[in-house]
Amino acid sequence: MGWKDWSYWLKGGIILLLLDIIVLLLLPAINTPWSSILKTLGIIFEGPVYLIIFSYMGSSPSGLDWVWIYGVNLVIFFVIGSLIGWLYGRIKNKAYT
Repeated sequence: MGWKDWSYWLKGGIILLLLDIIVLLLLPAINTPWSSILKTLGIIFEGPVYLIIFSYMGSSPSGLDWVWIYGVNLVIFFVIGSLIGWLYGRIKNKAYT
């Protein structure tokens, strides 16, 4: 079962999940003339999730809290990507019928 056989919701979830992983890994290591723009995009991309999680924690995270934060972040972005892919699939399939 190749990539072409997967449903749109799964493709959307995996694409956004991989994009989130790339942003999480590359954001601290960016040191180019474009770094301020790229870091701003990373904050826009990751910021709302961190604000939601920090508001429920009540204190600043430390140690294993960051593992939970990144895990929740990845799940949230997979779900968002899945919803986008599902909507795309619904729209695309209606265009053919």
